[in-house]
Amino acid sequence: MIQTIFIALLSLITSLPVQGGAVQLLRVIVLDTSGSMEKGGRHRSSISEIEQTVQAQPPSAAAPIALITFSGVAAPPLQFTSAESLLAHVRTLRPGGGTNIAAGLRAGVQEMQRYSDVPHVVLTLISDGEDSDQNGVDQAEEQLSRLFTTRKDKHLQNTVVAKSWDRANARLFERIRERGTATLVESGSARLLSRSLHPSLQILTTQWNPSTGSLEIELEGRLRVDGGGDVASLVVQANSPLLPAPISFELSTQNATHAKLVIPADRAPADGGPIDLRFHSSGPSAVPVAEGTLVSTVDTAGLAVLASAPPRKIDLSWNASISSAGSAEWSDPLSRKMKTDVDIELELHSASPLPIGFSLVPRIEALDGWQLAAATGESSITQIGKHSLRRTLERDSVPADGKVPAAAVRILLDPAPKFVHPDPIERRLVLDAAPPSETITTIRVDGVQAHPARWCRIIDSAVELVAEVSFKVDGPIAPDTKIVVESEVPVEIRDIDPSQISTGSQVVKFLLRTRCDPDAEIPIALRILPPSNQGAVRFNIQGDVQLTAVGPPAATLLISEGSELPLPAQLELADNAEAASLTLCARIEGDLLPGAEEGLRVRWSQGGASWVSTLGEPIPLSLSLPPRSTRSWIWDTTVPVEVLLESTSESAPLLPDSRTIHVMIAAPLKRLLMVFAAFLLGTAIVVCLWRAIVGSGSGVREAN
Repeated sequence: MIQTIFIALLSLITSLPVQGGAVQLLRVIVLDTSGSMEKGGRHRSSISEIEQTVQAQPPSAAAPIALITFSGVAAPPLQFTSAESLLAHVRTLRPGGGTNIAAGLRAGVQEMQRYSDVPHVVLTLISDGEDSDQNGVDQAEEQLSRLFTTRKDKHLQNTVVAKSWDRANARLFERIRERGTATLVESGSARLLSRSLHPSLQILTTQWNPSTGSLEIELEGRLRVDGGGDVASLVVQANSPLLPAPISFELSTQNATHAKLVIPADRAPADGGPIDLRFHSSGPSAVPVAEGTLVSTVDTAGLAVLASAPPRKIDLSWNASISSAGSAEWSDPLSRKMKTDVDIELELHSASPLPIGFSLVPRIEALDGWQLAAATGESSITQIGKHSLRRTLERDSVPADGKVPAAAVRILLDPAPKFVHPDPIERRLVLDAAPPSETITTIRVDGVQAHPARWCRIIDSAVELVAEVSFKVDGPIAPDTKIVVESEVPVEIRDIDPSQISTGSQVVKFLLRTRCDPDAEIPIALRILPPSNQGAVRFNIQGDVQLTAVGPPAATLLISEGSELPLPAQLELADNAEAASLTLCARIEGDLLPGAEEGLRVRWSQGGASWVSTLGEPIPLSLSLPPRSTRSWIWDTTVPVEVLLESTSESAPLLPDSRTIHVMIAAPLKRLLMVFAAFLLGTAIVVCLWRAIVGSGSGVREAN
C-alpha cells in the first residue's frame, strides 16, 4: 500500500512539463512489466540496463526521460529530470499481468506529441514481445510512423532503440525500418551514450558579380563536439527561397569548411540590405557502439546567419515630358470643376542591364491647384526605354478671369531604389487659355393634365383645380433648384408640389385658383421661367403650360324645414288661424370645396316681405293667410303660399329655390258636425253597455 502511494506521488510530481530552457533531447522508455518478463531474468536485465543508461547520461531539463510501463494496460507517463528519482522508481517495479505492447506504444506517441519541436527524440522499447494482438500493434505502429513523418518533414531526428529476446517484435521493427522515417537500432543493450554537436557558420564576403549580376556569399563553417569522441562530421543544407536549389556541404571537427552561395540576379535584392539565411541538418544517426547506443544532438543555434548585401550599382537615369491629350472638359459644370487628360512620356536609360524582376512604379503628383483624378497606361516599369502614361487632372474651380492655369505635375519613382537618382522631375503644361464652353440644360414641358375644377369661394365665383405637368430635364442641375412660374393675372398659383426640380423626368402638381362662370371654359397659360445660371450651366426652357379647364356646374340653394329635407308640402291650420308659423333653413348643394360657403348670405321672400340670413341659420317665418270672408263654412279651404330663396350676391353662381306651401284651413260647420257625431257615437256605446249589464242580472233572478 505504501509503495502504491509512493508511485502515485512520484507520477504526479515527475510528469509535469519541464520549465525554463528548451528541450534538446527527449528519451521515452517504454518498458514491458508483464508477468512473462520474469522468465530468464529479463526484468532484472532490463532494470540493470536502464540504470547503466541513466548513469552514463543522467536526465536533465534539456534531456528529460519519460518512463512508460505497461502490462495489460499502460501506466501514465512519468517524466524525470534527475537520475536519483528515476532510479528510485524503477527499482520498485515488479512484473505481473498480461502484455499489451500497443497500449505502451500509443502512450509513447502521446508523450512525444507534447514535444513536437524537440530536435531529437529517442524511443526505447524493451519487451519480450509475447503479445497475441498483432493488429493492435500494427495500428500503434502506424500512429508512430505518422508522428515520425511529420517530424522528418521539419528536419527533426527520430531514433528507435529496440531491446527484445528471441527475435520478438520482428514484424514491428521491420515495418519501422522499411518506412525510413526513423533510425532503427536493434541493440543487445539499452544503454544510451550522448554527444552534442555544435555547428557554426560565418559570413566571409558578400559581393555582386559584375558579369553575371548575381550575388555571391562566401561562408566558413566549423563543427565542435562535446562528449562521445572528438572526431565527427555533420551535413548542413541551405534551402532559402533566394536559391534556385538547396545547397548542401559537410562540416567536420578536423578542418574549417568553405562554401559559396550564389543568388541569381532575378532573386537577389537589387537594393541590398539584410539577407536571412537558415540552414538545417538531419543530424547524425544513433549508432550501436561497444558501450551501448550513441545518440547525437545538434545545437541549431549556429545554423542561422544574417548576411548584409550591398546595394547593386547600376547607372540608371531618366527623364520625362508632358503634353496635352485633348481639350479641357467640365467634370462638374455646376461648380465649374474642370478636368483634362495629359500624356506623360517617361524614358529610362541604363548602361548596364537591369536585374531580372526589376520593377519601378511611377508616382505622379499634381501641383498648383490641380488634383490627380484617374490613371491609365503602365502601372509599373520593368525595363529601360520609353513608357507612356496618361493621367487625368482636375481643378476645383476655374478662376474668375476665366483663364486656366498651367497644369503642373511632379514625377517620382516609387519606391525609389538606391541605385536610381532620387530627385523628382517636374514638368509643366500650358493649356488653352479659355475654359470649356458653357453647358446647356434643357427643361422641357412634356405634357399637361388638368383635374376637374371645384368651387372654392362661391360668393366670388372662384374655383380651384390641380394641373399635373410632366417635365423632362436634360443636363446637370443643382439639387435645390426651385420651379419658377409666371402666370396671367386672372390665375393665382396657390402651391407647387414638389417645388424643386431635378435631372430626369418628373411630374409636378400645380394648385391653381381663378374665377369663372358655371360650366364655362377656363383658358390657363403658365410660363416656366429659367432658373438662375449655376456655375457653367445655362438653362433652356422648351414649351409652356397651356390648358383649358371647365368650370363646375352652378350650385343650388335648397329650402328645408329645420334639419328636415325636403320641406313638407302641406300644413293644416284651424279655421280661426290667421297666419301659418314655420321655421325654415337655407342649404346649398353642389361641387364645393370645404369653406366654399364662407361669406354667403341669402334672401327669403314671401308676399311682399323679405328676410336675410346665412346658410344653416333657422328662420322663423309667419305665412299670412287670406281673410275669413273667402273661406267656406262647409268645405275645407286650401291656400297656396309662395316662398322664394335666392342669393344676395348677383355674381354668385347659385340657382334660387322657390317652393309652394299648401295651407289647409278646416271649415267651421264640418267641425261642429264631427263633434256632434262623436257625441252620438259615445252615447250609443254607453246605452249598449247598460242594457247588457241589466239584462244579465234579470236572467239570474228568474233562474232562482
